[in-house]
Amino acid sequence: MSFRNRLKKPAGMVPVATMFLVVAILWPYCFHPTTKPWTVLSEGVRGTMFGICFGINIFAALQARRQRRCGGS
Repeated sequence: MSFRNRLKKPAGMVPVATMFLVVAILWPYCFHPTTKPWTVLSEGVRGTMFGICFGINIFAALQARRQRRCGGS
């Protein structure tokens, strides 16, 4: 199932958000920056992944609410 197909069903977007969450949690164990600029960049990438995860989950919840209210599947 492609990402475009997942956008049509809110329940299909939750695994994508979960993938971002897992990668963000495991990021510090897989990427060990040695200098201060790379540490800051690493934390920024990790924060962005958390933000994408939360954004997708909120978007999926709002879309499911809209479909339920309008009688969609």
